[in-house]
Amino acid sequence: MTAQLDLTPDATNVLTHEFFEARCLILELGAALDRVERATDNKAALQDSRHKQLLEGIRLLLESGTGRAENIQNLFSL
Repeated sequence: MTAQLDLTPDATNVLTHEFFEARCLILELGAALDRVERATDNKAALQDSRHKQLLEGIRLLLESGTGRAENIQNLFSL
């Protein structure tokens, strides 16, 4: 009888490994959005389709499930 290895990582280990990088990415996104909103004459930028895509991407991040990356890739592939 051959033993099978469980290659599925433990969720806590994944979180430990990914936490600081994910936190950094969220901070960078927040800073980028802050810079757009603080910029002079930002009304056009706030209506720009790229800004709307970023906000929609954030909304997709908040959804449950395992398809976030694919859904966000599809959003930016339009």
